[in-house]
Amino acid sequence: RPLVLVIHGGPTSASKTSFSMLPQLMAAKGWIVFSPNYRGSDNLGHAFANAIFDDAGEGPGRDVMAGVAELKKRAYVDSKRAFVTGWSYGGFMTTWLLGKYPNEWTAGVAGAAVTDWTDMYNFADGNVGIRHQFGGSPWMPEFAEKYRAQSPITYATNIRAPTLILTNLEDYRVPPTQSYALYHALKDHGVETEFIGFQGRTH
Repeated sequence: RPLVLVIHGGPTSASKTSFSMLPQLMAAKGWIVFSPNYRGSDNLGHAFANAIFDDAGEGPGRDVMAGVAELKKRAYVDSKRAFVTGWSYGGFMTTWLLGKYPNEWTAGVAGAAVTDWTDMYNFADGNVGIRHQFGGSPWMPEFAEKYRAQSPITYATNIRAPTLILTNLEDYRVPPTQSYALYHALKDHGVETEFIGFQGRTH
């Protein structure tokens, strides 16, 4: 059966055993749904939640991919059909994984994806928190490389899997410029992609 990685946002959040509509709908199709709690999730104490600081993608990415690798060992999982999706920080992780592990995925759906931390610092409503996460402003030379290295857009040219990009056009938390950049990067490199923008200010 196909494997679908559904990554929660936040990252101050967690996947729980309570009812969640999207994973349930996918499971009803007969898909294997994996919803991991990567480092940065808030269900395993402060140290685990804070482990994401200055390590936005690499550490959480390894956490998630370790789980994917374990699932692919199971006889009932079709290891050649793996999909990834998430919204907000889940969209960040989706885009990160598509670019850093390009041979793992059949397709991806990135919703309200954080793709460029400098763009987030400049235009989102949480730039004070972003500066804290990276230790300083991206406009200070000693921090600029951290922002670049931890931004999925840096690795977007590695993406090969068909990708659906979703965003709210008046999103103040993750501005739609993030999704526009991803769309153009994929389109210009011949990756099958589609962009859908929704009216409204919600995130």
